[in-house]
Amino acid sequence: MIMTPSSDPPNLLRRIAIVEDDPVSSSLLVQLVRKSGFTGIPFASCREVEVAIAEPDQACPWDMMVVDLGLPDGDGQGLLEQVKRRFPQLPCIVLTARDRAEDAVRALKNGAVDYVVKPYDPERFFALVRKVAESHEPDVEELLDEGYAWRSPAMLRVRELFRQAAGSHRPVLIEGEPGVGKRRLAARLHELSGSTVAGWLDVDCAVMPPQEFMARVFGGEYVNRAGAALSAKGLLNARQPSTLVLRHVEALPADCQRHLTEALGNGYATGPCRVVTISSRPVQELLGVAELDPDLVYRLSVLHLPVPALRERRVDLVKYWEFVLSGHSVKHRLRCPRLDRSAREWIADHPWPGNLHEVRASVEEVMADSQGGEISARQLTAKQRTWSRQLGDASTERDRNRMHELEREALIQALRAVGGNRRRAAKALGVSLRTIYNMLDRHELRELKF
Repeated sequence: MIMTPSSDPPNLLRRIAIVEDDPVSSSLLVQLVRKSGFTGIPFASCREVEVAIAEPDQACPWDMMVVDLGLPDGDGQGLLEQVKRRFPQLPCIVLTARDRAEDAVRALKNGAVDYVVKPYDPERFFALVRKVAESHEPDVEELLDEGYAWRSPAMLRVRELFRQAAGSHRPVLIEGEPGVGKRRLAARLHELSGSTVAGWLDVDCAVMPPQEFMARVFGGEYVNRAGAALSAKGLLNARQPSTLVLRHVEALPADCQRHLTEALGNGYATGPCRVVTISSRPVQELLGVAELDPDLVYRLSVLHLPVPALRERRVDLVKYWEFVLSGHSVKHRLRCPRLDRSAREWIADHPWPGNLHEVRASVEEVMADSQGGEISARQLTAKQRTWSRQLGDASTERDRNRMHELEREALIQALRAVGGNRRRAAKALGVSLRTIYNMLDRHELRELKF
């Protein structure tokens, strides 16, 4: 039986930029932040903050900022204004040794959520920090799909499960059809844990050689595809928050499965590493795979997060289409077209076998023809022929994906059994050598060494 979390919904805000030039005060703030369940990132000057946000298109690297007005290379008010101009949704708290009404008024006008005068009571100050964190906690819809507020019952359940998963380092299994946003969800869990880019390892278990898997996950030496000998410390041994993402876990060799099962213990990864498994198969189907250890499946799915297909979110379909249309129009500086009544009915009735990918692709095609006017069902029907050829109906798409996975698994197993010899693998599978090479290209396995 798969365990379900029972803890209270967690704070999703974790990273707090602390801009304070006094080293003693800065160190104290970082320590207090850590004890309150957050990660404090210290900065001693305006310049250090400016360097951290130098890239023009980067996302905000923090979830909150605490800034002292008295900085050695500039005015904290100016820094606050600059940061809020870049990241208007970032909550900021101002610290100052000067109790002046004009400073407080200016800070609030510049976007600060509160103004605290030194010396402050640590307990009251961090009660304020927690209150601000809770009031600015991001919605799961923003994490799932670029800010759209899903309201279907299935997605409200996802919201609840995501909040629970975000506050825990227990292993998570994200399940869903292709195109529903599983990898995006794993990436958001990684970001919310305070992990660094270096602490992210995305493993296709059907492709990565066992020796490399063991080295990169547990530590050791391996030979990469170019033939170079390398060593790795092992992500599960990392001291900083990190994320191990597993895809096609059913293809993991038995020895690797055994080591991973032992490392996960009773559902926890060793150290601060979170293990996230992405699967297009339901958990019960994974439990039925003969080559996959059931104990490993249970330990990987301590937290189970099924993401529904788009056709299961019908109450949101028209609004989501309008959301994507609007975003596409803003991005490309185009006039946003309007969906007429017939188009709305058509969208609500369409099964959307390609899920979110199909919606975005269809918006781009329809926008090119609409020229900012109305979009009708007739236009959508004409474009559907293209989508149907690419995607088919919902059941056909699921069958196609399953056949694609089975072919990939059979090819990898055949090549492993013969040490990578293409001709012998072709004979074992009963196909021509040319077909083997076509399969390798189709599954992007041409460079893989066995």
